[in-house]
Amino acid sequence: MADREPLLEIRDLKTYFPFNTGFGKDKKGNVHAVDGVSLDVYPKETLGLVGESGCGKSTLARSVIRIENVTEGSIKFMGQDITHLSKDQLRPIRKNIQIIFQDPYSSLDPRMPVGKIVEEPMLVNGVTDPEERRQRAIDMLAKVGLREYVYDRYAHEFSGGQRQRISIARSLILMPKLVLCDEAVSALDVSIQSQILNLLNDLQEELNLTYIFISHAMNVIRHVSKRVGVMYLGKIVELAPTQELFENPQHPYTKALLSAIPVPDPGKAQNRIVLEGDLPSPKNPPNGCRFHTRCPYRKEICEQEEPEYREVCPGHFAACHFCEQLQK
Repeated sequence: MADREPLLEIRDLKTYFPFNTGFGKDKKGNVHAVDGVSLDVYPKETLGLVGESGCGKSTLARSVIRIENVTEGSIKFMGQDITHLSKDQLRPIRKNIQIIFQDPYSSLDPRMPVGKIVEEPMLVNGVTDPEERRQRAIDMLAKVGLREYVYDRYAHEFSGGQRQRISIARSLILMPKLVLCDEAVSALDVSIQSQILNLLNDLQEELNLTYIFISHAMNVIRHVSKRVGVMYLGKIVELAPTQELFENPQHPYTKALLSAIPVPDPGKAQNRIVLEGDLPSPKNPPNGCRFHTRCPYRKEICEQEEPEYREVCPGHFAACHFCEQLQK
């Protein structure tokens, strides 16, 4: 994709959260939620982000949209550095960056009719004509598969899948260029998940959207993504085109994630890689390779030196000292 300019450029991004310990609260530290992430996201693509709970996926998304303040690094959107813009300076930028949250039950205001929920972003951004807002909201509800009667009803009257469609309508009402899907289907039944994923795919084609799709489910990521980034303890440990990553994983952590995908044939043997130990705390990440405490291939250098994040084959990046040896 070198021939295209990225829509979003993230460089060495760090987002830390300070905390105090002890009775006197005199000892201070930081939770290293995102700790040195660099990514390019290109127009009209879907970049998947996968990893265990607590690896920093959602914090990365919230940092991109500037819900969370960035500790270090930079974020450029459409060529403009938005890392340290004020709320007023961010307002016109946020028209083009929207987010779909995980829980459709808590992300919609129960006191507002659905129509007003979908209209609110327009009202905040200066669309003053009530009739224009109403018609645009009804049109967008139709795009996500909801009829006009939904406009005057309340969120508690609908199922989880319908509520997520309302959330999608609200996120798309300003016609953004980038949409952050933060576990957008994980709270839904499997049959409903497929409907929402197909809807997001159709809307991407129709509205020329770019997605960052966050999930812990590898099968969902494989279905929706063109490229996949694997996160572990605040860092990207592997990034590759989707088919390449699933067929030729380079990092031991990615191999373990892929081995956990259920096989539909009960008679087929599954070579599951079981990781020992618990995920280290982002308050005190280990030295060297962050995965070495759980890696079945670790050696002494893994405990002492952080591996370089490098291109191991065209378009395929990984951070492991022994990528080439593990493929033999």
